[in-house]
Amino acid sequence: MKLRPLKVAEVNNYIKQLMNRDPILHHLTVEGEISNFKKHSSGHLYFTLKDGEARLSCVMFRSDTILSQIDLSDGMMASCTGNISIYERDGRYQLYVRSVERLGVGDLYQRFEALKTELAALGYFDPKHKKPIPELPERIAVVTSPTGAAIQDILNVGFRRSRLPEVILLPAAVQGEGAAASIAKAIRYANEKKLADVLLIGRGGGSIEELWAFNERVVAEAIHDSEIPVVSAVGHETDFTISDFVSDQRVPTPSAGAELLFPSDKMLVSELAGSLNRMHAKIAARLMTLRHEIERHSPQSELKRLQDGLNQKRMTLDYERDHLDQSLQNRLRREKTALSELGAALNALSPLGVLGRGYAVLTDASGHAVDEVSKAKPGQKLKAKLRDGVLDVTVEAITKEAL
Repeated sequence: MKLRPLKVAEVNNYIKQLMNRDPILHHLTVEGEISNFKKHSSGHLYFTLKDGEARLSCVMFRSDTILSQIDLSDGMMASCTGNISIYERDGRYQLYVRSVERLGVGDLYQRFEALKTELAALGYFDPKHKKPIPELPERIAVVTSPTGAAIQDILNVGFRRSRLPEVILLPAAVQGEGAAASIAKAIRYANEKKLADVLLIGRGGGSIEELWAFNERVVAEAIHDSEIPVVSAVGHETDFTISDFVSDQRVPTPSAGAELLFPSDKMLVSELAGSLNRMHAKIAARLMTLRHEIERHSPQSELKRLQDGLNQKRMTLDYERDHLDQSLQNRLRREKTALSELGAALNALSPLGVLGRGYAVLTDASGHAVDEVSKAKPGQKLKAKLRDGVLDVTVEAITKEAL
């Protein structure tokens, strides 16, 4: 009897039921080193437990992580308790972790920290050794696997932004035995031949084992010795390797490296347009300044400047003349006033003033004033000066009166 074909979902569901009925898989504790750790935005934790021989995918839901006080991280040795079941959509079995206990630190993580500490003490990470990354590189050498996703990401993102830089691929193994030596050799070859303006080294994401080539001392030394600036683009956002610390700049992914090193054509066109506009404005301003200078030194400008100077002197002369006339008028008024005052004073003292009031001045034949009766004699001829004429008089008698 021929059995009907099963759907994939039916197979996965059947295997799940078998696993759920197995008492060992229903509740077990597994020890190993945490790798590929990721905390999802939902709060769920995804990671891999591994030992020297195998790996086991794990998930810990947010409701269980709330009860745990342990912060998980790559390289941590942990004891995880839960159940094995299958994720039906992918047909993948995994450990659904309910609780975790810390056991220590994995061997690779210990080696990573030891080398990091040693190289830091030697100054490999010192900012003073960091070389600037060129803004507009003409040639970019990429050290990565020729068959990996990283080179495709770099080319796709890079050439979508710009066709300006020339890309040189330096093939290297990025995982497994001999990968570190392959990467270091490519870096040193690029420097020896002076192949590029900048080096981009890296690969896509993976476990700490898969990224381990970028944690080897030989790669760190090649990056440190490189005269060409090196950009490290290893793994994902949360992945860090020794290469990231030694390199002149670290980017989170190979795609981010392409965005850094390939200038955007649109941005360049915009910057060029802005520079062109600024250059035109400066040229126009300079031409206007030169035009003004030429006009200022032309014969017409010189004549106009002389005429302006002459007109200024004419106006100054008019002003000075008006000022002098005003000063003279003021002086004349002051002199006239003083003269009038002096005339009035003299008039008050003048004998003519006295004569005008009915008095007379007597003089003898010699013209001497006769101002006392003792100076006259009876029968003497005198002259009497009045306001409007002179009288000839004769003294008939003299009478003295007391004043």
